[in-house]
Amino acid sequence: MVDTSESVIDAKGAEPLLLTPAQAAGLLQVRESWLRRQAGQRRVPCSFVGKHLRFSHADVEQIAKAGRRPARTAPALNSGLGRRSFE
Repeated sequence: MVDTSESVIDAKGAEPLLLTPAQAAGLLQVRESWLRRQAGQRRVPCSFVGKHLRFSHADVEQIAKAGRRPARTAPALNSGLGRRSFE
């Protein structure tokens, strides 16, 4: 399970410019291993600072938005039967 206990607030009480994979995964409520794999395959936006993988807040928002799916409506049962036309 995802460990969301790691805070994204630094010791000075400010949000860091970049998030670690663990922090970003906690915000997204996904496994860190999934996020690292997606970043390694360049499927999600991320930054490499030297050899260190990091995520900006904009990256996290973009990842969340990319996962959105529109709601599906259930097909109407007996569609057209018993309906009145008010034309």
